[in-house]
Amino acid sequence: MSIVKVPGSPNHELEEEVKQMAAKLADLRATVLDQLKATRASLLAANQPVQNIHFDFGPQHLPGPSRLPGSDLVAVDSNEGPSTGEEQDEADEQTQLLKQKYLSNADLASNVLKRLKEVMEFMGRIDKLGSQRPVIHPAFKRKRSS
Repeated sequence: MSIVKVPGSPNHELEEEVKQMAAKLADLRATVLDQLKATRASLLAANQPVQNIHFDFGPQHLPGPSRLPGSDLVAVDSNEGPSTGEEQDEADEQTQLLKQKYLSNADLASNVLKRLKEVMEFMGRIDKLGSQRPVIHPAFKRKRSS
């Protein structure tokens, strides 16, 4: 039994529709892929760091209690960025190390907060015990000499 392609039959209409959809799909694949590449490139370009700003790492140990974390970072505006690829690599490495340092500190912040809550609860229990008038066993009382 062979299928005869008769114009106007339901099979012929479906085949034509499938061919049109295939052509439309091929066209969309070509145009949408190019649009996605262009959009991705523009997003990456928008997220790139500004090349004419770098961070100057100042003195590490400043005297006095007024030193804030991260106060040793000073934004320096310069017209020329790192001039060689080696300097650029070094600047990228320093930036990466700084990001890792801040991320590790942020990860540890939750542990510090949990420990701080535990200490505060413990201090509350100590305050409760201090406000009570406990009964001291006579063996632990000092003998008064008169």
